[in-house]
Amino acid sequence: MRDRWKKFWFAPEAVGQIARIRGAFCLLAAAYFISAWPDADFWYGQDGIQSSSRVASFLIAAGLEDDARWYFSPLFLIDSTMGYQAYLSVGVLVAGLVFAGFGGRAACFLLWGMLVGLANRALFLAGLAETPLSLGLFASAIAPAAPAWFHPPPGVHPV
Repeated sequence: MRDRWKKFWFAPEAVGQIARIRGAFCLLAAAYFISAWPDADFWYGQDGIQSSSRVASFLIAAGLEDDARWYFSPLFLIDSTMGYQAYLSVGVLVAGLVFAGFGGRAACFLLWGMLVGLANRALFLAGLAETPLSLGLFASAIAPAAPAWFHPPPGVHPV
């Protein structure tokens, strides 16, 4: 039993299959970031429906300020459409880097964190798409990084 446990966690394995799965999640994450771009000013600008001040007022009025402390997002610090769109641009860039196999696990976890930050900021707009996308990115970030199209020859295990 112990040997199987050690093999599962520490034996080198081909990363092609998980890289393709991670690549699919990267494409979905990039599409998610891009889909938030056109409505940025309407929802998140200074006068937007979900501006930081309006969300804070709603949470206080509803008595949800204790629950709101679990919604981490750097986007709560930004009420600028340009700042929000810059965040989205960086998210698309990081998704592309991870898809291409650059940045290792750190880039994978950064992409996951940026997606969670965007979903947490969406707050009332978030739906069913964010949870499986977030879980998929997190799960695939644990595996070694490789390009999504990487196909190692038999017997070769990349580091």
